[in-house]
Amino acid sequence: MYPNRWHAQKGAGHRVAIVSRLDPIKRVDLLLDALDCEPAARAIRYDVYGTGADGPKLQERARRDHPNVHFHGYVSDVPRRLEDCDLLLHLSSEEPFGLVLLEAMAAGTPILAPNAGGVPTIIRHEGTGYLYPAGDARGLGRLLAAWHRDPPASRFRVVRSARAELVTRFSPTRMAAAYRQALGV
Repeated sequence: MYPNRWHAQKGAGHRVAIVSRLDPIKRVDLLLDALDCEPAARAIRYDVYGTGADGPKLQERARRDHPNVHFHGYVSDVPRRLEDCDLLLHLSSEEPFGLVLLEAMAAGTPILAPNAGGVPTIIRHEGTGYLYPAGDARGLGRLLAAWHRDPPASRFRVVRSARAELVTRFSPTRMAAAYRQALGV
């Protein structure tokens, strides 16, 4: 069920994945704003997977200002893409629950996400992932730059904790029991 490779062990870690619709509520523009604010975060490669109404505008801005941001459109192999990256960047602060966060945990990929919406119920800062101030491009840029400087070995603990959380708290058996209880079945 879980890959044997943990990204915290495998080299420098300079590839970030964003898996998202490209719609205003998803705030993919925040990444580009963060790169405008924090030059050190521009040394990282960003791979954006998804489509949506904001796609053309975001792609044009990235082409013009941030050639390290690559848009790939829809992909059917998200789990493999998460296994191949070194960090999942989640940008939407409006979601009550982000399934992609659990997919990243299953892939052994550390997560950086906003401290708003349902995210803090899934991710604990420096416990099972990393949180940045929601909507704060400068704060996001600083955290990306710090993550880029961090030795990969320091991420190992976060990846291990996230996997343990996934296996215990979000196991299919436990989730099914919670649904049955919520439905009174």
